[in-house]
Amino acid sequence: ADMTVTLISTEGNPSNVLITKDITIRGESASEGKATISFKEMRLYGDLSSVTLENLKIVGESGWSYVVNLKDEGENKFIGCGELNFIDCEITGYGNAIIRHQATEGTGLGRINMDNCYVHNMNPEGSNSYAMFMFKNADYYVEEFVITNSTFYNIGTNIIEHRSVSDAGRNCNATVRNCTFHNCGKNSRYMFTID
Repeated sequence: ADMTVTLISTEGNPSNVLITKDITIRGESASEGKATISFKEMRLYGDLSSVTLENLKIVGESGWSYVVNLKDEGENKFIGCGELNFIDCEITGYGNAIIRHQATEGTGLGRINMDNCYVHNMNPEGSNSYAMFMFKNADYYVEEFVITNSTFYNIGTNIIEHRSVSDAGRNCNATVRNCTFHNCGKNSRYMFTID
């Protein structure tokens, strides 16, 4: 039977997921479809090696902005993450982005992997300026994006925006292979901006 797990705070409001250790969240394979999870946003804290979301349907609701928000909060600081993986996932319904980095400058991710994913109905009208992968206007970085065998449909903004203002000389490599983009970028931005 279909089941959705929605994370709710003790006050009854939609909850953020706070990740402080390496983790894999994997849905069991089933003929009825993917396991569905729903959370306001996932926040990564500390220095992590790997965070993996696999075989899941990740569903946002109106007013929820990011699947992953790299954001410092009080004593909780994002230091870095070696790999952030989305494998065999469906992602839909979030208002702004899959990932936004707004934590301490000089921090980032080694690699973002997205394989065999279906991303759809994310800010479909292009009413805001967030890319699906948003790293800009500060010393934030991703060393490598690898996006393969995935479909992006009804996305109102660009896919990657990686604009570092750092003099650190960091390079960002991007591989996009065997992907489909349909009805993306209504706000007239470039599909990929990497500098």
